[in-house]
Amino acid sequence: MAWKLTSYHLEGLTTEECLWRPAREGLHVHQKPDGTWQTDWPTHEGYDLGPPSIEWLTWPGSAEDVRHRVVQLKDQWQEFLDRMTADDLRSPARTRWPFQERPFGDVD
Repeated sequence: MAWKLTSYHLEGLTTEECLWRPAREGLHVHQKPDGTWQTDWPTHEGYDLGPPSIEWLTWPGSAEDVRHRVVQLKDQWQEFLDRMTADDLRSPARTRWPFQERPFGDVD
């Protein structure tokens, strides 16, 4: 279900939406003259930083790059899960907060 919702929103995502600034203040990404992307790095973690842009949350550059990277991460996660045994999924050895002491299968 989570992947279906993610896919739905990624399909129509545009680079313009990624670069849109939701407020004057907030974390953003800027394209440098050489074509690489430079992220704003906060000096603190307070709420007064303002909201980040989609681009700052995703970093890859264009909306197409975002889609490609998210699919890549999903595929890596799926490959990892496919290698797990039933015992791995029942074990709490890989779970962390907030799932500690629960089977890893609860995370999936």
